[in-house]
Amino acid sequence: MQLKDRLIIDRTMNVSMKKGVCKRAQLPDSVKELCFMSKQGVIPQETKTYLRDFRNKLARSKANQVVKNGLMVKQLRQMNDDQLLEVLLNSDDRKIKLVSVLPTKVYKKKMKQNLWNVNKQFVNSTATSTSQYQGLKASYTPFQYVGKSDKKKQSRNKVFAKKYFLTGFTIGREMTDTFELEIAKSTFLTDRYYLEFSYVIRAGFGLRFPFSVSASSKALNNRVLGEATVGEQAQATSKPTRGKGRSRYYQKATLNQGSLALAGKKTNKSSSTSNKVSYAEVSMSVAPVDVDSKGRPAYQAVGLPQNKYFKGKEFVLELYATCHFKASIPGKDINKDCPVVDENRSQDINPIIGNEKRNLATLWINGSATGLGVNVWAGSVTVDLGIEANLTNGRIGFNAFGFNDNLINNKQTQPLLFRDRNIKKFKVRNKKNNNALFQLNSPSYGFDFELLPVVRAKLKLDLGIKSFNKTLGPYSIDALSLSVGLNLNHHQGTVKSHLYTL
Repeated sequence: MQLKDRLIIDRTMNVSMKKGVCKRAQLPDSVKELCFMSKQGVIPQETKTYLRDFRNKLARSKANQVVKNGLMVKQLRQMNDDQLLEVLLNSDDRKIKLVSVLPTKVYKKKMKQNLWNVNKQFVNSTATSTSQYQGLKASYTPFQYVGKSDKKKQSRNKVFAKKYFLTGFTIGREMTDTFELEIAKSTFLTDRYYLEFSYVIRAGFGLRFPFSVSASSKALNNRVLGEATVGEQAQATSKPTRGKGRSRYYQKATLNQGSLALAGKKTNKSSSTSNKVSYAEVSMSVAPVDVDSKGRPAYQAVGLPQNKYFKGKEFVLELYATCHFKASIPGKDINKDCPVVDENRSQDINPIIGNEKRNLATLWINGSATGLGVNVWAGSVTVDLGIEANLTNGRIGFNAFGFNDNLINNKQTQPLLFRDRNIKKFKVRNKKNNNALFQLNSPSYGFDFELLPVVRAKLKLDLGIKSFNKTLGPYSIDALSLSVGLNLNHHQGTVKSHLYTL
């Protein structure tokens, strides 16, 4: 059975066992592994108790009643312990069952199996064309539908709700196997005998950084909302007269030179009564986001699957493994969990931008271990050397993309790179006097991973009844620092773009 992120494989194999085959010598391993082989040893007390209870049941049963495989109660009463165990454990066919749960996605690698594509989904749209009925074949971009509203109450300047992107990657994989070997079916006197073993291995690795986008727009259209042109005002105050069968208007208004110039221009009457913003200035700023243990506020907003939250850690490194053994056999049943391996080196990393710096860890080597120091009768001084691992030079980038006759700063695409939390501005224009709109896409988060040598000195003075301790530093040795630049793109399975309608 194929689910969105995993494949469940349930296999069953039935093996017919010839009568007495487990008593034969020199069997191949493939058959031996299906048999309880005879050996020298002592029967455990739990099994002795089980056999004693079984004989008591035989004594209370009808002599000619069939127990299993044609053997009657009276025949089993005559058997010794070894013979009884042979009947109970080696006289039935075997059923072998193996259920595996495997991930269908491997990071940056296409699976070779011929699997169904479970990622394609039907999309909702208000479009009236036949494309909305084509389901998986639809390739149009759905736009936001804006209903009619009162133009006098609706401002053409907007403050948009905060939006989020997630960059980086998260690899979360879980694999399980459950193996069961049925030794014997149940009877009116015995339980079903079987062996079962299962294990689970779960691993997580990731580095992800969310950020928010705050935006507002200011309309730059030449005309003010609700203000009619002079020509329209004149038209509204004129008296209609009729002549030669046609309606015409006689202008009563007195127009000055400026009004005549404006009235002489070609105007679009519909635009004066609409709330369209065809030209606007957009102000935008960004900020890294440190989510809480439940992924708020970013992970839900970008649609990250909950099995990849990992308690909101930005750096993820986890390994979990355990197993379980269960056996129903003549004697006390076995039902035991294995020890659990649960290693977690994940940690929170508060994302940075610009000249902000975030320390990940510092490794120190004490001067007392290296001999870098001095001991005198009244005290000592030691010099410790260390290495800091830091995140520096954070930068957030994405593209502002204009489509459907929209331009960003007179271009179709405007790359935006933020090295601080300050506001950037750009202009959006629709060439056909329709509502301007644009899209943010291709989000990225870059930073430098810095290894920085540091040094500190520890001073100690001991005068018997008085002491003094002082630590100098730590001081960074910038000249010996090493930086490696990293860039994380859009996180798979989360929001790829945001659409803004002005």
